[in-house]
Amino acid sequence: MDALSFILSLFLSGSAACSAEPAMEQRVGSATYLVLSYQCGAQQWRAWHQWCTVESSGVRYIGRPFYLVEQQSQIALYVSRFGEVQIGQGAALGDAYVPLCAT
Repeated sequence: MDALSFILSLFLSGSAACSAEPAMEQRVGSATYLVLSYQCGAQQWRAWHQWCTVESSGVRYIGRPFYLVEQQSQIALYVSRFGEVQIGQGAALGDAYVPLCAT
């Protein structure tokens, strides 16, 4: 389990009861991401994932989360390209390191 997945599980298990909301695809530049949403009490969290593809079969799967943001406060958690877990308000999606897909 990578650092952001661990933090996401701590937030979701330590907060009020959470419910998953419908996922959506979000296009940023030339990349398409899958955004999973969770409603936890009064807070709404969004976890950004990249789509990965198995080259031999063409099957798509969800990559690891790389950007987590609370919608109301805009506080984001992400891993920088230097491997540091960053927490801050108003962070941009482009600040996050997008992990490579498994091969």
